[in-house]
Amino acid sequence: VDLDAAVRALAELATTPTLYRQFVKMHAVPELCALLAHDNADISIAVVDLLDDLTSPDNAQEDPRGMQLLIDALSTNAVPALLVSIFDRLDEFNSEEDAAGVHRVLSVFENLAELDPSLCLPIAQQTNLVEWLLKRLRFRRFDENKLYAVEILSIFLQSA
Repeated sequence: VDLDAAVRALAELATTPTLYRQFVKMHAVPELCALLAHDNADISIAVVDLLDDLTSPDNAQEDPRGMQLLIDALSTNAVPALLVSIFDRLDEFNSEEDAAGVHRVLSVFENLAELDPSLCLPIAQQTNLVEWLLKRLRFRRFDENKLYAVEILSIFLQSA
């Protein structure tokens, strides 16, 4: 519970993008990466929520250089691959929380693509994101995440 609360407390950082440079300089991104792979999926999803807030394109306007440093650190620390690995740990069809987690992961990918479209090709080549999106589209069930998966696939195809 304490770890989850600590991660959620970092959400305040997203309200002050001018601190992103210091956040990266303190080597906090590798620590977040370790938490993305945490055994407890709730902790991983809390980190995904934080990453979604931190990478909001609206935050880039306040400190573009700080945002680019954050994006570079996320990329260097294999965050896209870690995000894709979370899909396998979630049961979005039997849990609303897991479905919301999938949605937030997709949102982080959308943010990354909007902030730095040049990341789309490396992400597509170095992770299983495209494969997961195509697999997700095969399910007959239509829901919000299927629609979002189509949107993310479209963004990545257009950018690559």
